[in-house]
Amino acid sequence: MTRQSAHETPKLKKGPKKLPQFKTFEEAVEFFDTHDTAPYLDQMESGPDTLALDRKLKARILRRARARLKKKLLTLRLETRQIEDARRIATAKGMGYLTLMRVWIQEGIRRDRRKVG
Repeated sequence: MTRQSAHETPKLKKGPKKLPQFKTFEEAVEFFDTHDTAPYLDQMESGPDTLALDRKLKARILRRARARLKKKLLTLRLETRQIEDARRIATAKGMGYLTLMRVWIQEGIRRDRRKVG
């Protein structure tokens, strides 16, 4: 087998319909490195159907997924300086600047909602 450089995508071979019996793990790795797995999916053993997640982690994942589905696109025109400042602050906090701006908007909405009643 020829070595591929790290940035090249290997050409996958279409294999026979029957999944071969492998003698070693390395043999299986070599085979699936060079063959498309799609024709063999129905012959492979499936892994666990569910994962045990911490209750709090599961709730956080679901909350984020629901929030992502509810978002709508909004276009704002901001001054270059505002964007640069937001990027600098976000970098210092270790987060993306768009995420930071959404946090700021949400904080402002919460604060003003309490004032309005």
